[in-house]
Formats: sequence, structure tokens, C-alpha cells
Amino acid sequence: PLAPPLSSTTPPPVLLSVLPGVAAVGVAELWLNPGTDTPEVISALQRLNVPFLQVCSLVRLGVNPSDY
Repeated sequence: PLAPPLSSTTPPPVLLSVLPGVAAVGVAELWLNPGTDTPEVISALQRLNVPFLQVCSLVRLGVNPSDY
């Protein structure tokens, strides 16, 4: 079974180093928060066949960040 969606706020250089492990676990999708969605990260995700969304996880969960 796939792990639930995973949200990333990890800096791209670090994220690139852990993506093979993310792919091995088999997440349902990886949510790339603003700043994590560099072309290199997207290319690696596509190469590893990891489904992803470029989205603010707070907004995706229905939270308005300006309320805080």
C-alpha cells in the first residue's frame, strides 16, 4: 500500500538527496510547497515516477494562511 500524501518544505538540495527514499516508500503524492518546486526537483520526481502537486499544503488542506 502507498503511504499517504507527503508535504515538503525541504530546501531543494536536501529534497533531491532524499527523493530516492521517497520513491522507494511509494507515497500517494508529494506536495511541493512554494520554493521546493525547482526544475531539478520536478525532473527528479518525474524520473522516479513519484506523483506530485505544486501546491501550498495549507491551502490544499483548506486553511487560509492570511487568517494567522
